[in-house]
Amino acid sequence: MKWGLLVVSVLLITLIVPMSFAFVDDGTLSQTVDDCGDLSTENATYTLVDDISDTSTCLYVEADNITIDLAGFEITGDYFGYGVEIDGYNNITIRNGIIDSFEKGIYIFDGYENTINNVTVQFNDGYGIHIDESHNTTVNNSISIDNEYSGIYVYDSDDVLITNNNLSGNNQGFDEEDAGLELSDSNNGTYTGNYISNDPYNGIFLEFSLNNTFTNNDVVFNGDYAGIYVYDGSDGNIFNNNNISENGATGIYVYES
Repeated sequence: MKWGLLVVSVLLITLIVPMSFAFVDDGTLSQTVDDCGDLSTENATYTLVDDISDTSTCLYVEADNITIDLAGFEITGDYFGYGVEIDGYNNITIRNGIIDSFEKGIYIFDGYENTINNVTVQFNDGYGIHIDESHNTTVNNSISIDNEYSGIYVYDSDDVLITNNNLSGNNQGFDEEDAGLELSDSNNGTYTGNYISNDPYNGIFLEFSLNNTFTNNDVVFNGDYAGIYVYDGSDGNIFNNNNISENGATGIYVYES
């Protein structure tokens, strides 16, 4: 009897385990996506056809020259992993949708000429968009708001183009170096036409970053420190025709730069 009961119990446990229906790449150049998974076909366009969610990283890029069209849908997480992860791939475009509630909304590492266009990244437990050792990255016409760390964090990445974005209400964790826009060890970037507001410390924070150009940005209503904080080792940066007003202690603060 004891063996019989054990067999029945195992069978019942097996029956109630939920099945997984992760997206499977079919190798064609135009694919529809209705679940999270790996994107592994070079030159393919992947188009969402529904909202999708995951408790870890949702979409993981595994080939060059991919377009991810969110098509107005939403990718939602559980404050772990990344909404979209690009690790070592180039010429990836992410466009037209919403990513929220991951550790990082979009994480780009060791890539070239990747583009984020018309994407809303919000309510993440770390950075909204993290550009890490990735050069010639473009972020335009996007929104990165209400994230725990910086709205956009550019680390060790040169020739970045950040234009016409809304970076508001970030740094919910109240870190002194997080900001709406944060640069570290990043040079020769262009930052134009962005609206950066309501960070509790700084709108823009730079450290060890050289020869970047900031033009026609609105940096307003930021908190205790400065609209723009140019910190240690950040030489040769140009600020032209920006609206820097209604910030905390000062408009622009320069320290050892």
